Amino acid sequence: MAVAKTSLVPRLSRILSINPASILTTVTSVQTFTLTGAKTDMLVMLNVPTQEFADVRIISSRISAANTLELTFFNFGASTRDQAAFNIGVVCF
Repeated sequence: MAVAKTSLVPRLSRILSINPASILTTVTSVQTFTLTGAKTDMLVMLNVPTQEFADVRIISSRISAANTLELTFFNFGASTRDQAAFNIGVVCF
């Protein structure tokens, strides 16, 4: 059986400046950010600067509505984290 080869071509690529709200310890926090041009049928890939995240990780991402990037954060640390604003690379297919 032959396997079809396909290429993913980015439909949207941005550097997005975000400033997440405070995240309580051992809690998930779903937050949304404006991503102009994003559509709900797009697949999201992120490039996250790890030095910006002490004990916090992004555990999921999706386009939840037109122009809206939804990120789910989880705080693995022992205290509430208030992340400073940072840039994140977003590519949508």
